[in-house]
Amino acid sequence: MQRMNFKFNMLLAMCLFFGRGNAQTLWKVKEYRIGFTVQNAGISIHGKLEGLQTAIRFDKEYLAASSIEASVDVSTLKTGINLRDKHLKGEDYFDVAHYPKIKMKSVGLTKGAGEGQFVGKFLLTMKNVTKEIVLPFEFHGNEKEGTAQFVANMILNRRDFEVGGKSWTMSDKVEVSLEINVNK
Repeated sequence: MQRMNFKFNMLLAMCLFFGRGNAQTLWKVKEYRIGFTVQNAGISIHGKLEGLQTAIRFDKEYLAASSIEASVDVSTLKTGINLRDKHLKGEDYFDVAHYPKIKMKSVGLTKGAGEGQFVGKFLLTMKNVTKEIVLPFEFHGNEKEGTAQFVANMILNRRDFEVGGKSWTMSDKVEVSLEINVNK
């Protein structure tokens, strides 16, 4: 009887592991855009980041088993002015020499209010500071073609992550936008 229970439990575990209930859909990034905007002296400064690395296991029907991890290479930061980029990568802001990556890791994913809308709780690490953030995002996919897109917009307080100090001219709020096109 004990051997039969063991076999049944192993069969059940295999069904759960290999079944749809474990978010086995691994999405690979095809193309992406990570942008940011911050006000400085009343002017909108736009920038972008590259070097995205991800591990996206997402199934909108099985959110409890889904997970999203991502990092971006801060040394790729570009605002269109090399001198400003160099300053932002330095110790006063991102300190790229000591903290080369910005990282995000999901700790919970839930459905949002509308079709294709979701809410993620993420641990966001910038410099040596990790904070939990709430990030609403959209996920639209074409299951037949195996393609999808994640879209998110958020506002972060740069000083929460010790990026730059108090400034009379630069806003503490930074708008971040993400568009990530993925394939199965």
